Amino acid sequence: MKRFLAGMCLLALAFGLQAQDKKAGTDQFLKPIITTDLITLQTTTEFESYELTVRGTEGVVYSTRVNGMQNPFIETYDLNGDYLADGFYAYEIRATPLLTRAQQDLLTRARESGDIARLKTLQASGQLPARAVPQTGYFRIVNGFFVLPQEEERAVRIAAKTDDTGRDNGARPGNPSGGQEGGGSVDTGSDDSDLNNRDQVILDDLIVDGSACIGFDCVNGESFGFDTIRLKENNLRIKFDDTSIGSSFPANDWQLTANDSANGGANKFSIDDISGGRTPFTVEANAPSHSLYVDDGGRLGLGTSIPVVDIHVKSGNTPTLRLEQDGTSGFAPQVWDVAGNETNWFVRDASNGSTLPIRLRPGAPSSSVFIDTDGDVGMGSASPDAQLHVVGDGILVGETDSGAPLNGVKYLTAIGENASIWIERDSATTDNTFRIMDLRNNGRVFVRMVDGSGANKIWNWGTESSDFFINDSGDGDTEFQLEDNGNLTIHGSLTQNSDVNMKENFQAIIPTEVLSRVLDLPLSTWNYIDTEDHVRHLGPMAQDFYAAFGLNGTETGIATLDTSGVALGAIQGLHQIIQEKDAKINSLESQVKALLADQEARIKALEALLK
Repeated sequence: MKRFLAGMCLLALAFGLQAQDKKAGTDQFLKPIITTDLITLQTTTEFESYELTVRGTEGVVYSTRVNGMQNPFIETYDLNGDYLADGFYAYEIRATPLLTRAQQDLLTRARESGDIARLKTLQASGQLPARAVPQTGYFRIVNGFFVLPQEEERAVRIAAKTDDTGRDNGARPGNPSGGQEGGGSVDTGSDDSDLNNRDQVILDDLIVDGSACIGFDCVNGESFGFDTIRLKENNLRIKFDDTSIGSSFPANDWQLTANDSANGGANKFSIDDISGGRTPFTVEANAPSHSLYVDDGGRLGLGTSIPVVDIHVKSGNTPTLRLEQDGTSGFAPQVWDVAGNETNWFVRDASNGSTLPIRLRPGAPSSSVFIDTDGDVGMGSASPDAQLHVVGDGILVGETDSGAPLNGVKYLTAIGENASIWIERDSATTDNTFRIMDLRNNGRVFVRMVDGSGANKIWNWGTESSDFFINDSGDGDTEFQLEDNGNLTIHGSLTQNSDVNMKENFQAIIPTEVLSRVLDLPLSTWNYIDTEDHVRHLGPMAQDFYAAFGLNGTETGIATLDTSGVALGAIQGLHQIIQEKDAKINSLESQVKALLADQEARIKALEALLK
């Protein structure tokens, strides 16, 4: 019931506000209707949505988006339910047009082609709706309630303006006898006593040797000080009413306006486009000195009277330039901020969590990022020779800030503290499928590394057909070649790490047991499934090798270091067995020699007895 009664009051007030808005143009799409506890922004055209922003003396109070099926409204409290403090406020509302799918496609094509100028043609032809001009209004809260604007302010008569006859010769609102409506020429045939109550028409140039005061509240004996022209009353306007009637002559009407006429309105100075129903320029009362300053060199100062560049923005805390696409042309709303302070210069994506996709620290060296005329990008170089040319004093790929390997793999460690390239995935979730770098080409892909210290050593690594290679450009040989079937060929010896300082948990072996297991290990010749049948190999199966020795922690692979160790262990076992057998043979030989000697002695003894 409360909202119903408020709505009836709003309808009644609407007529008064419409009559009061003398400069409303055809592009005004809403009418504000105010009661003591509600401001309804009644729309006259259908839109998809509205963005309403309310600002107080300390800045934006809140901003909200409203569905186009509803009339936006302002209450005496904010979005959190906290009551608004007494004081002066301004609001701005922007409307997003309601577009068909065909119209959305037109916008998309215009954006993709870059032909944004065509939008005006499409709007003029009716294929796209015209952009709704953002509208601004003001309101004031006193004792917790909205001040109603329909109350009119009466003229203040400081002192009666009289001539020598004592008659009041000034017109007043509601006192038409004070002057003739619409002006006109002086009627010289009337009684001279009536001249003081008529409009004065001067049929020649008017020269005032002194100051002039215009307005209902000017008084006889006005003290002008240094004022040459003074406007003095409660509604101050200077209107430029162009009466041109020729089709090719400009005829727009303009107005200088000091302060709103409505109760609770704004204290401000404006330049009004009367014919267009717009206010392109406004300065609110109490704006800081030099909020807008143009010096004699054409430089523009914002917050400073001494601009030193074409546009100079000065503030005590983070001077900021906002670029806001508001949706009124049909494109999705998006807000970017460009700002700087003592910690960094940055670009802020205010529409998506206020992230800072671009940041620059004070003191960064020249050409930290450099884009050349051919599109080459230099980082630390002002003369890039590639699409990305990085000049620095180290290379680090894949490490984290703590120095720990990324996903357990330390790819490349810089000799120095700094790095030219550091690629890091900043995620608390382990993802072993994440691709850190992707190098692609329609054909061979390789990376060249050049030692320019005088050695002139050049190494290449990359792909050759279906293989991966590493080679030394100087000798023309391929030092390392890994085929897509897993075959590895190196141009030289293979050295595996076997440093005692890199090992632990030492356990002695029993060589004869190793030999025994080797003797029981099945061996066969075979070929890999993805190679040709005639490419044969000899050796055990990984499963049998693991079952026999339990090495390398896997049943599907055999480390060459382990096969060498098993072979050496088996040789030691065989040597031990041979030594044991040699010892037995030597013992038997000694025993045989002793027996033979004993027999020979006995034979000699018998021979002696027979003699």
